[in-house]
Amino acid sequence: MILASAPLSALAQKASPVAPNRARAEAAVREAYDKFKNDPGGKNADYIPYLAQVPSKLFGIAIVTTDNRSHDG
Repeated sequence: MILASAPLSALAQKASPVAPNRARAEAAVREAYDKFKNDPGGKNADYIPYLAQVPSKLFGIAIVTTDNRSHDG
C-alpha cells in the first residue's frame, strides 16, 4: 500500500477531498459543544478506574479530520 510507506508528515500535507475546511470543522465543534455542554446525562466510563474518578462535570469535544487536523472545544 502506498500510503503506509509514506511519512505521516507527507500524508498530512495532502488535501483530503472529504475533510471539512478549518472553519467548518471548528463550527461543528462549537455547535456540538454548545448543544451538549449542559446535558447531565450519561456516566463516566468505569471500566478504566482512573476515568471513573474524573469529575463528571468536565466536558469537551475533539475531532480529527481525514487530513489529520485536530480541533477541540
